[in-house]
Amino acid sequence: MSRPINVTVIGGEPVVNVGYKISSIGYGEKVTLFCNMTAYPNVTHVYWEKEVNRTKNVINSWTVGIRGASVEAPSLTIMKSSTADAGNYRCVATNDVGTGYSESISLKVIGKLPIVSVTPVLQPVNYGESLNITCDVNANPQATIVYWEKKSKGIIKVMNNETTGTAGITVENPSMTLLHATDSDSGYYKCFAVNEFGLGYSSSVRLTVIGGLPEVSVPSLTYLTGTGHTIAISCSVKNTFPKVSKVYWKRYLHGSSTIISSTSIGIKGVTVGNPSLIIPSAMESMTGEYTCFAVNSVGTGSSFPAKLTVKTGFIPDVNSEDSNSIKNNSKTVMTMIITAVGAIAAVVSTFIAYCGYKHSKRSGNLQQSGSQQTVFTTEPKTSAG
Repeated sequence: MSRPINVTVIGGEPVVNVGYKISSIGYGEKVTLFCNMTAYPNVTHVYWEKEVNRTKNVINSWTVGIRGASVEAPSLTIMKSSTADAGNYRCVATNDVGTGYSESISLKVIGKLPIVSVTPVLQPVNYGESLNITCDVNANPQATIVYWEKKSKGIIKVMNNETTGTAGITVENPSMTLLHATDSDSGYYKCFAVNEFGLGYSSSVRLTVIGGLPEVSVPSLTYLTGTGHTIAISCSVKNTFPKVSKVYWKRYLHGSSTIISSTSIGIKGVTVGNPSLIIPSAMESMTGEYTCFAVNSVGTGSSFPAKLTVKTGFIPDVNSEDSNSIKNNSKTVMTMIITAVGAIAAVVSTFIAYCGYKHSKRSGNLQQSGSQQTVFTTEPKTSAG
């Protein structure tokens, strides 16, 4: 029987250590998670484990975008970090005895929301013209979605690269081009960009589109006159871009309508230069509701209807400033005419008297006969004895 022999086995599972337990890195930057180990027997295999939401993934030297994770270089280097790299990491080493695990390292990837800016001030644009609104996006990580919002009269409209009448609005070209501006494009605009960290947006910029449908209005909605009198229904046309090409009126009475133009009999006005409707001699049959219309290349604008009533025997009030001015001017003209006629008649009378005197001088006496002589005075016709 031999004596007992004490056998001591030297070695065991690898002892694996890592550096900091928490590591933060900026988006897109390179980061190295350090790992060192002691082992006997020697380590034969090294890899890393990454855990996110209780799901584990193995990272080794063949994983795309990393360096290390091998027996010769056990530390893990992520060449360009992204939000997908955030999680908890462990270094794992294996030898003939078993497998050793390090403590966990929590890796956080820090990024920023997109910084978005637009043209601060936009000049008014004419109806039908094209307009580019510049949008600059500075984002790391890169924006994955770009869109615009337009706010007008409390209503918000989202615009993207599929919106009709626009160009741009992409990640590569976030600026927006309105191909054919209309009055409905007026409003406040914002540019938006989305990346992995969230949503960034610009300040708002105001766009004003000049032109559109003509704005037609009548200053008064009721008119009253008598038969035979002149009446004018005023009409004002604004926002005349594109240029107004035609003006007309419609009269509505008992469910039927009549179109009135500048060529209508007994009518004046109704032109682009003077859109008001002037009736020189009103008749009872002209009673009705009148609407003014103006046409341009965009379409037709119309006023509210104005009601005209024509009554027999009614005498309209003419004590207006314009009427008094007309009366005063008429009096002045009549006074000037009468004065001129009087002056001419005086000269003629003097000339005739002189001729008579010369004749009597030649004959030696003045004849007092009953024959009449025509003289011009301020009256149309007089007789002198």
